[in-house]
Amino acid sequence: LIDCYSKQKRRVEFAERAQELLTEMEQSTHATPQTINVYNSVISAWGNTEANIAGERADAILKHMEDLAESGESMFRPDLIAYTARIRAWAKSGAKDAPQRAEAALDDLEAKFQSNAKGYTHAIDAWARSKLPECGERAQAVLERMVKAHEEGRCIHTPDSVIYTALIAAWMKSGAKDRLDRCDALLRIMEDSENPDLCSRDGNYHVLIRGWNISDKPNKLEKVKELKQRWKN
Repeated sequence: LIDCYSKQKRRVEFAERAQELLTEMEQSTHATPQTINVYNSVISAWGNTEANIAGERADAILKHMEDLAESGESMFRPDLIAYTARIRAWAKSGAKDAPQRAEAALDDLEAKFQSNAKGYTHAIDAWARSKLPECGERAQAVLERMVKAHEEGRCIHTPDSVIYTALIAAWMKSGAKDRLDRCDALLRIMEDSENPDLCSRDGNYHVLIRGWNISDKPNKLEKVKELKQRWKN
């Protein structure tokens, strides 16, 4: 039942109910939590609410899991899934300090595990959602952080189209004057890549074409025509 609640979108009451059920299970002598998955599902439930309190609730659950592990219940020690879900909860929370808190949560993940692409994707998404003037540069720094982690053997994945799409979204929402050129450079990397996981997507072209159309750049018509041709190819 908790797993069902965890899949509901933008409904705080479902996350609250999932947490209530978890508490009831912990207090029961007949239906205590048997695996870490139950706790991970509740963290995911808060991430799906996109509520301002989601990150704080995720932090509290993860801290509770750590306390359980320290008290001898090692099966509840937070795993990579838990730490990644925590980053996602902060990224989607909309809290004022969400991107900074998401990156801090990524710091914690990197200190404990060999990471995967999801944590970095959520951190980039956090910056994109913030729409802060510097969100493009900060999101770009997260990508570079992932590349370095992979080169050092600390991340099992290389950046994929999901990461690049999130980064394009961040640049488009930033206040950078060169944001369109930045996004175009990212799109070209995707177009030129031989990695099947880094192929360009229809949505990438939609975003850039719209961005050029509403810009005041003198060469916008030429750029739109060029992008449409690249899209066909």
